[in-house]
Amino acid sequence: MRAIMVACCIMAMALPGAAQWNGADAALERQAEMKSADDALGIIKRAVETGADVETAGLYARAIADWARKMPTLFPRNTGRSDGLKTAALAEIWSQPDEFNRRLARLMNEAAILAQALRGNDRSAIAAAYAETADACRSCHGKFRADF
Repeated sequence: MRAIMVACCIMAMALPGAAQWNGADAALERQAEMKSADDALGIIKRAVETGADVETAGLYARAIADWARKMPTLFPRNTGRSDGLKTAALAEIWSQPDEFNRRLARLMNEAAILAQALRGNDRSAIAAAYAETADACRSCHGKFRADF
């Protein structure tokens, strides 16, 4: 049963980003995916702390890396607060796209390193990679996300 739940989460987070989104749908999709990524990071954190279920945690780390690759497609123009949408996305996402994409690339890279560390089951490498992945998330949120 757990394997089915993991597979569903990973498939939901790694959907191809080629679809054309309207504003409301893009905002809702990215909010749902942010929640899924946060849940995945929580699962990974428990694995880091306990050393248990690192294989599943590795799948979630890979899903976060795939999701980070997709994220730019979930921020089309006209999907911010100034467009009347309830979103935490700040205008800087659209005014500083290169910086936004650099931070997403860092998240993608750090999550891939975390997935690799989890496969190797080296606790010190896992802890370091988890810290970098979590920092990549905070870095982006600190610059590009507001509280509701």
